[in-house]
Amino acid sequence: MKISYLGGSCFCINHEKTNILIDPIRGGKADICVVTHENEAISAQEVEAKKVLDWPGEYEVSEIMIEAFDFFRSPKDSDVNLGSTLIFAFDFNNGERVCHLGAVGCKLTPEMVEKLGDISILMIPIGGENTVGPKKAKEIISSIEPNFVIPMSYGDNLPSFLKEVGAEEVEEKEFIDTKKIKYTSEKTEILVLKENI
Repeated sequence: MKISYLGGSCFCINHEKTNILIDPIRGGKADICVVTHENEAISAQEVEAKKVLDWPGEYEVSEIMIEAFDFFRSPKDSDVNLGSTLIFAFDFNNGERVCHLGAVGCKLTPEMVEKLGDISILMIPIGGENTVGPKKAKEIISSIEPNFVIPMSYGDNLPSFLKEVGAEEVEEKEFIDTKKIKYTSEKTEILVLKENI
């Protein structure tokens, strides 16, 4: 499986013969297009896709099990209501479970953490503007305990996040080939992807 980062919360996942586009920001083609939330940049309207998923539920597409969970973007006790976001979890036939947290803006509830289960690769926003920032992102990572984390939607916050999680020495990669990364249960590893615009 190959994962590329296209900026914002947009990723492309290529698994065997299936192409998944998450939160598209400039059109394109995909077998599966998923939308966690819509704004002025994110839309599936210009994507040529066989299947578009933008609603909570359980799906099976091209032998990939996909769960979409509705979750609030801001804390329940907040004066600001940012609406909701979808959190997607993808189960691939090689045993990997990939989770994209969309535009989550607060800590996950214990119930949501339990629903997500064991996560191989977690894509998490860290920008702090209408999403969680570095500190809350670290708390979410600690609650989920994934094997790998890919930060997204980071703006200028990437250095702060890497410092927060003790990963200042991480080098950016063009893409991730999951066949070439080593899984360990000892600690979560941070992976940083260059924006392939």
